[in-house]
Amino acid sequence: MTARSTLVLLFVFCVEFGCVFSENVVWDDNFKRPLKVYTKPRSLIEVVNERRRRYVAPKSKKGTYKDLIGHGGSVIDRKAYDPDSVIAGILAGMFVERNGVERTPNVDFQRSRKFRGQQLDTHKLTHRQKVIYGLESENSNDMRIRRKRNFVSDNNSLWPRGVVPYQLDGNMSPDAVDVVKAGIEMLHNMTCVRFAPIGSQLANSVSHSNHVYFFSQSGCWSYVGMIGWGRQEISLQDPGCISLATSVHEICHALGMWHEQNRSDRDSKIELYGDNISGGGLNNVNFRRMTTRNSYPYDISSVLQYSLTSFAVDRSRPTMRSKDPRLAFLADKATGLMYYDAKEITKVYSCTQNCVNPPNCDNGGYLNQNCQCQCPAGLTGSDCRSVVSSPGCGGVISLSANEEAKISSSNYPNKYSLGEECVWLVKGPPDHHIQMTIDFMDISDNGYDACYHWLEVRYNLMGQDGPELCGLRRDETFYSSHDEMENVMMLKFNSAISSDKAPSTGFRLTVRSIGKSCVDHPCKFGECYVTDTSYRCQCQSGFVGTNCDEFVGRDMYLFSNFDNEELNFLQNVDSDDFDWTLHSGSTPSSATGPQSAKSGQYYMYIEASAPRSEGDKAILSSEIVKFSSVHERCLRFSYHMYGSAIGSLAVYFQGNSTNKTLAFQKIGDQGNQWNSTEIDIPPMQNLQIIIEGVRGSSYDGDIAIDAIELRSHNCSTTLPPTTTGTTRISTESDPPTTPITTPFIGDKASINVTDSITPTSATQAPLSLSVTCDFETGNTCFLENLEQTLISEKDTVSTELQKDDFDWTLHSGPTPSSDTGPAMAYRGSRYAFIEASSPRKDGDKAIMRSTNTFRETVQCLSFSYHMYGKTSGMGKLNVYYTAQNGSIFRIFSRIGNLGDAWRRESMQIPPTRGLQIYFEGIRGIGYRSDVAIDDIIVSEGECGCAARPCQHGGVCHSLGGSSYNCSCVGAYGGTHCEELVSAISCSFDDGLCGFLTQSTDDDYDWQFGTYTRSRYTGPQTPLDGRFAYTEASFKARGSTSILTTAGTQLAFQDWCFSFSYYMYGYNMGALAVRAGYSGLGLPYRWFWYGNKGARWEHQSITIHAIPRLVIEIMAVRGWGYRSDMAVDNISLTPGTC
Repeated sequence: MTARSTLVLLFVFCVEFGCVFSENVVWDDNFKRPLKVYTKPRSLIEVVNERRRRYVAPKSKKGTYKDLIGHGGSVIDRKAYDPDSVIAGILAGMFVERNGVERTPNVDFQRSRKFRGQQLDTHKLTHRQKVIYGLESENSNDMRIRRKRNFVSDNNSLWPRGVVPYQLDGNMSPDAVDVVKAGIEMLHNMTCVRFAPIGSQLANSVSHSNHVYFFSQSGCWSYVGMIGWGRQEISLQDPGCISLATSVHEICHALGMWHEQNRSDRDSKIELYGDNISGGGLNNVNFRRMTTRNSYPYDISSVLQYSLTSFAVDRSRPTMRSKDPRLAFLADKATGLMYYDAKEITKVYSCTQNCVNPPNCDNGGYLNQNCQCQCPAGLTGSDCRSVVSSPGCGGVISLSANEEAKISSSNYPNKYSLGEECVWLVKGPPDHHIQMTIDFMDISDNGYDACYHWLEVRYNLMGQDGPELCGLRRDETFYSSHDEMENVMMLKFNSAISSDKAPSTGFRLTVRSIGKSCVDHPCKFGECYVTDTSYRCQCQSGFVGTNCDEFVGRDMYLFSNFDNEELNFLQNVDSDDFDWTLHSGSTPSSATGPQSAKSGQYYMYIEASAPRSEGDKAILSSEIVKFSSVHERCLRFSYHMYGSAIGSLAVYFQGNSTNKTLAFQKIGDQGNQWNSTEIDIPPMQNLQIIIEGVRGSSYDGDIAIDAIELRSHNCSTTLPPTTTGTTRISTESDPPTTPITTPFIGDKASINVTDSITPTSATQAPLSLSVTCDFETGNTCFLENLEQTLISEKDTVSTELQKDDFDWTLHSGPTPSSDTGPAMAYRGSRYAFIEASSPRKDGDKAIMRSTNTFRETVQCLSFSYHMYGKTSGMGKLNVYYTAQNGSIFRIFSRIGNLGDAWRRESMQIPPTRGLQIYFEGIRGIGYRSDVAIDDIIVSEGECGCAARPCQHGGVCHSLGGSSYNCSCVGAYGGTHCEELVSAISCSFDDGLCGFLTQSTDDDYDWQFGTYTRSRYTGPQTPLDGRFAYTEASFKARGSTSILTTAGTQLAFQDWCFSFSYYMYGYNMGALAVRAGYSGLGLPYRWFWYGNKGARWEHQSITIHAIPRLVIEIMAVRGWGYRSDMAVDNISLTPGTC
């Protein structure tokens, strides 16, 4: 699956196979488990809304795995898969690829009994319970929901000795009794916990009167942990909750286990869409992130995992998504107690405390209640170091550092044998990852969406299933996860289940032991790319270092309004008493805290409620960032301190040779409004900023912060309105440079590194007062491609500028490759670009330099550039100037896809003897990384109107010297008319509008017209004039078309995004709107799947202020040609809708 098709990944079943979204969304289901075993009385009841449904008698398991062996192919061919059957569980993880299109089986797990039981789940809590879970104030008269209220803690939530006395209500149906007893038996077989009937010898041996009472009331619910009330109930509504999975789920709650999506470490594995979660959004107790033990890695396959569509306000949208789409299917896999559920119960209930000389369990195995190793499926032996494999295949492969090995199917390259179940365990040294590359694969499938035979890649957790691959594949790579055993991967080939189907060629794999990898997320402020032996980071502008964690430069600033986690340079620390909490809207308490964020949607605050006590501290620190350069800095932020018991807010700084110093402090109530302040921070090595919130005397003391920015200058400094950063590469003293302003991180670079160079030979006459290079035929140009013949033996200007790999190409019209490069020149008809197609490879560079030197006076360089291509692999453009004394200065650098638009830059160069200018284009990953430049001007004097700084038709007015201002026209504003600030719309009557472009990260472009070609789909009459539409004929299912604002800079403000859409057709796919910070994964703001009928609909979406905002409309083709869809009258209006 490709990163560009996130929506396809989210809709992988529905979009590919045509299920009806409103009723049959086939996202993953089953989110429930952080083994959060509490050490407090858990008086939480899980309840279900009473809804009568048609009785569905519990069905026996649809056969077993062994029953399928030998004739699974014929079962697969039946297509009508029962979601409660064994074959459905096997099908869930299948991924079939043919002709570059990947499909998965259409198993409707929303029809499963487990899913139906989950949909009934809510919570009833007493006042005391709500205080524990932060749902009610310590003051019983305060009816507003609160978080974490005070309650005396104890250690009675676990059942002593793991013995749980229980009783069955006499009115329970035989079906209900059966699933309860089956669940209890599963617990007995996999853990040391024992459910003992009331009156039995074991039940009578306990020293308390607490017991579980099973009955069938409305809903599926249980208390969490032993609550100490004597009888505590578990309800299994009949019908609705009668399944083994639901029974085990509720029993696990009674043992003290909480839902998986409540884990404190969930955000690295799942994303929650709070705006679509009913019952309080992210404050819904089922979804709230809590402080959990997290004894083992997050397990999306747990029986305690909620469905990814549970509690949805809008059933056409999910409430959660898996951040690894290849593992999303696991949420539907649990049919009972899963591997890590049992492992955690075994640990928490001390099932192995009496084991004598126990074995050491390897490869993800654990010591079970019988004092033996419980091994992941596929492994065996007393220590889990052997594989369970058919004769003649499989085995254990041990690799040394950077060693590689080949794995192939039997008889490869001839057809593999049938009836095989082969297991390979691949191991590397500690602190290494396993890299597995599919060199070639041809494994039999049903020709469409299901595998007859498959290769399972278990790369995440050893006790958790991996994706099952088949079809025709090549050059696909997997990496072992760092979550459990980063140096181990298991591969399982199965041709036994469907041995009634013919084999194919098979597969050949390369496995390799590599060092740290991108799966470790090492790049703090950058993008990670895998190399042969490890990884490399492509840093955001302003950051350098192996892990992009060093912030450098004098003219950059960091900004964080907490709406984008990747941009936050402040993080919670472990050495304080509690954490700052990310929140949107009003805080849960009345009479304290803000009603909304100062900027954007989210802010950080300290929750003063219990279990907090007076004097508790919560600390944010900038330690994630290394400040390598030494400058004065200005810290600006907004704070909110409102309440009768407000504590204090303090800001400190420290660094090398600088002790922790108090720079700001406020104590007590500061009013019910956001206040702003700024702090000057003196120059120091390795600056660290600390923000400390201290809890006051009671819970009415919530303190919040937002809109934090750190600039590299004194707060009183006003900088000139020119736009670039400066990079120095020199061992000489710096020539004076003109300070300049830049927006925020990721936009401009300023990097200090040193390198020694030898002066260039500069005997030619200096160039005239003003020179231009527009690349037009017949016009002279002061730039030329770098040629070795141009470099004399004495001309040793920095190795990086002496040699390149290919030349810049002069061109007119679109570049030869689709979805990259400009469609036309910035001015005139010709421009220069780097052609990224073969034989070019990643990292190749092309250099142009000025033919002569320039006079030793202030020079103004201005140029236009175009960087449009692959989002995750676009190349880089650097601009340097050199001096006769051997110094090199990088004055401009851009990385990545900036949209299908020309951009204008200007910068001043201080007086420099022997000045020469270099343009360096670096090829990115793949052919879609064409970089272009045009209209290059160098003129003596300070930059002003001569640099043509005003964009989008703005008029430049000189104010003398380098000063000027721009009179903007239309909807554009900003210093250079560079950003969209006012309302704008697009009706497509003349094709695409200026603020929208066709994305490169899709499969097909949108088309424009007044009707679509196919009958019974798409608009047959326009809304008014022409519209944009997608043509579904002769396209693959799941193919995407995207319109994006990536080429337009949107002002940092709230926007209302409105549009009309038409989704008519029997095979209709999905339409979505995504919006977020440019360069990061864009979150979904709205989408719809399925046929809406032959009519135009209208939709408006509020998008709160986000830096570098990009908005996209994505259409995903459905399962047939009758899925043409259209949009029209797209508008952007400042403010909320």
